[in-house]
Amino acid sequence: MFESQESSFEESSMQWIEANQDKVDEWLEGAEQVDGETILFEAIANGEADASLALWLPTTHASFYKKPQDNMIDLSENLTGAQNGLLFQPI
Repeated sequence: MFESQESSFEESSMQWIEANQDKVDEWLEGAEQVDGETILFEAIANGEADASLALWLPTTHASFYKKPQDNMIDLSENLTGAQNGLLFQPI
């Protein structure tokens, strides 16, 4: 887990996928394939989507927000003091 802090988001993602391909295959079973060209922030910026209330800025989604931010309107925070974390049931 700590190794991912020293690599890019893309590298960490690909490493996780390679190590967990069986899980990924299960999750994708029956899913419709898309072109993958438009992500949420770009879709909002170009008008394909209207809004999102699930942005974790300034940290989690900051790298996705930087490029299209000039074509978006930031209406400010809808939740303050939240923190990201993982919660799981012990085995």
